[in-house]
Amino acid sequence: MSPFTCTSSIIHEFNWRKVTAIYEHSNFFASHSEILTRLSYSLSLVNAEIDHYVAFPSIIITLSNPIENYIEQELVRLKNKSNRVFLLIQSSLEFSTLLFEKVRQMGMMEEGSEWIITDDVATHLDSLDSSIMFNMQGIMGCKTTFMETSETFKRFKFVFGRKFGLEYPEEENSQLPSIFALRAYDAVWTIAHALKKSQGNFFFLIRKYFTVLLGSVDWPGGLKTVPKGWAYNSTEGRPLKIGVPAIDPCPQFVNVSHDKRLNETQFTGFSINVFESVVKRRPYHLPFVFVPFYGSYDQIVEQVNNKDLDAAVGDIQVVEHRYAFAEFSHPYVESGIAMVVKVKADRSKETWMFMDAFTKEMWMLMAVMHLFIAFVIWFIEGENNSELKSLGAILWFSVTTLFFVHREPVKSNLARAVLAPWLFAILIVTSSFTASLSSMMTVSHLEPSVPDIQTLLGTNAIIGCNKNTFLAFPKGSSLAIDISRATLKAIESGEGQTHCGSTGSKIQNEQLGSQPFFGLFAICGAIGLFGLLATIIHFVNRNGHTFMNCISLLQLQRGL
Repeated sequence: MSPFTCTSSIIHEFNWRKVTAIYEHSNFFASHSEILTRLSYSLSLVNAEIDHYVAFPSIIITLSNPIENYIEQELVRLKNKSNRVFLLIQSSLEFSTLLFEKVRQMGMMEEGSEWIITDDVATHLDSLDSSIMFNMQGIMGCKTTFMETSETFKRFKFVFGRKFGLEYPEEENSQLPSIFALRAYDAVWTIAHALKKSQGNFFFLIRKYFTVLLGSVDWPGGLKTVPKGWAYNSTEGRPLKIGVPAIDPCPQFVNVSHDKRLNETQFTGFSINVFESVVKRRPYHLPFVFVPFYGSYDQIVEQVNNKDLDAAVGDIQVVEHRYAFAEFSHPYVESGIAMVVKVKADRSKETWMFMDAFTKEMWMLMAVMHLFIAFVIWFIEGENNSELKSLGAILWFSVTTLFFVHREPVKSNLARAVLAPWLFAILIVTSSFTASLSSMMTVSHLEPSVPDIQTLLGTNAIIGCNKNTFLAFPKGSSLAIDISRATLKAIESGEGQTHCGSTGSKIQNEQLGSQPFFGLFAICGAIGLFGLLATIIHFVNRNGHTFMNCISLLQLQRGL
């Protein structure tokens, strides 16, 4: 198993993508190219990579020339870089002790940073005193383990502990034996058996394996969440320069203007809003300034690649030649197919346009209700009102009431009670009809000049295409991944959404149905039905004796 397998598992577990490799040159360790190649391969298996690496000279060689100043210089250089995951892959105990002392002094063991050590250093931790362990608090690492439950190990531990305590009574032996004692024991027994050419079985105390047990982790600086693994830093202390296209064909996305009163350049638009919302969602401070760019989109991407700009914000599309120069965030505008074409007036239906103000059901309901109310009034008034006795008179009365110009008097109080709410209903309906018809005549009934995309394909028409919209960052930028995650969160929360109306093949006008007037019609119908029943009952009571005489006369005639 590769010594970097455990380290790569830790990096993968916490979703870190880049590491800074640190190692010490020594004749006792692997060569420079070999160790970086093995580490790079292990990281590639978990979708990570080496961002920077620092090689320190052996501390033994530099005893005559103290190495502290060199360590401080390199740590300052690393502190000014963005990556915050440091991996000590090869080191002696003396060098690692000095390194972590300087790391803590320079504040590089604070919130947001993470240091990982390999087995070469972790196996020495049991032999370190408390002052050295203090400088290494917050460090993660991998350590070789062995089976402590075997009978062979228990016997060895008892004998070793007793002899070690007799020879070194001043030393603590709670952690004895160490991994080095076990390795030495196995090595001696291997040689002894080889010399004796023993054919028996060999029992080794060490079963070397790596285990990653990740539960609750106390991160440096008391951080409760997993460190993101990088932070924005600038040697000049300047904010990020964010290029914004000053000449954009779609000002709804990006608009650069100059306010003469305030004497400042203002940046507005949907893309600007998305970027500002995404930056606010970052758990760290990210200073930035917008810089207007008076060039093409290809040129602004090249400026990002040349590091003249730290990033670019706008409705930037990803095409092949741009992808070679920059990293792009997750798209923040949904893709889809839509047509924007010229419209032409549809004059074929303007003759009967007024009929479209109401639905067919509404027209039918109006006719039925109107005739019903007219019939009820005729039934009530027919006997005592000479002007409303004939069928023609009542039909004319029903027409004139629509325009409130009826001249025929209504004498019965019951008829007036039936007519009054219906006149109010007519007023509401005619007002709604006027408003709907006015809207239809103001916005003419239009239809697209091209009904569907198949028509465009059949005529080989020239089509403009608007692709997804991205934010651009330099190649290899960790900020691109971080901003993409924040963009997805903004989209999921609804902050990064646009709301645009769409139409079908025609511009439709809403027709009024019966639902808005259902309550009013129900009241009028109920009152009319009550008036009709009351009139029938009154008519039966008043002419009851006449009906009885007629019935008796008919029965008498049948008897004769």
